[in-house]
Amino acid sequence: MGADDVLSQSCSQRELLLRVRNFLHRRLRQQHLGLQARQKVWSFGDWTLEEGTRLLVNHQGHTAQLTRAEFDLLLALARAGNRPLSKMQLSDVVGRGNLDTSPETIAVLIHRLRKKLGCKTVIQTLSGVGYRLPKCELVT
Repeated sequence: MGADDVLSQSCSQRELLLRVRNFLHRRLRQQHLGLQARQKVWSFGDWTLEEGTRLLVNHQGHTAQLTRAEFDLLLALARAGNRPLSKMQLSDVVGRGNLDTSPETIAVLIHRLRKKLGCKTVIQTLSGVGYRLPKCELVT
């Protein structure tokens, strides 16, 4: 239900202090990791994909609205660099382990992304292999 820890009513003051300290330590580490993720920006074509803010922005400053699935798919392609990802690999990313995501879903998402990007060649199809983002690089 979202609880981080449970204490009995009869816990000692020392145990309470240790658990609070551990909780704060974990929270600080999560925030630090979150800051690192926010700083990653991927560049491809006329677009930049900001990992932490989940924004897709073109060089003129216009933002494209992405669904969670579209963003996750695009981020997976960006992280893969020039390496192609199969529809099954992308299904795992988009479905987050859910077996209901089909290869056809990936094809539809790719089609929608190409339309939003305004260019069919930004996401490259490798027949029988998968998809990739050529010339994608990590900016920061």
